[in-house]
Amino acid sequence: MNILMVSILVSSMILTSPQFLSHYSSSRPYLVASKGDRVKRDLLKLFDLCKSERYAEAAGYFVYRGPDKKREWKDLYRSSDSTERRMVEASCRDIRLLLQSESYSFVRFTEQRQKEGRWYVWEMLFRKGSDSGNIYFALLDVKGRYAVGDIDGHLAFLRTVGR
Repeated sequence: MNILMVSILVSSMILTSPQFLSHYSSSRPYLVASKGDRVKRDLLKLFDLCKSERYAEAAGYFVYRGPDKKREWKDLYRSSDSTERRMVEASCRDIRLLLQSESYSFVRFTEQRQKEGRWYVWEMLFRKGSDSGNIYFALLDVKGRYAVGDIDGHLAFLRTVGR
């Protein structure tokens, strides 16, 4: 028996074992990330872009909220527009300040339907010294990407920790 056949045999034994099958069912497919995980992935990508000051790329992770009502809540910011770029830079600066906390963790993921669409909300806990604050990142699915449409609680936390 060659190595490939042994590998296939072992894989099939693992995938059909009672322990494996009892943990994974057809209602919970394995190897597929949950909605919360997919939203978290895009949020972490935005964190990385903000930390590295890559604002042009970060623009695609923020929901447009500007004077053009046809685009509002349905489009992403465009880095080619100077006004929109400034909005992205300001939001990224706030995120960078949050990320300078000693630690942060993802606490709870929720979904809620509102007039703008289905919101995917990650409650996060940020800590700095003896101070901590719950920050809520609310994202919408816009053009196939989870993009931040609102951040709640960050300004109060940043004031508390003296930034």
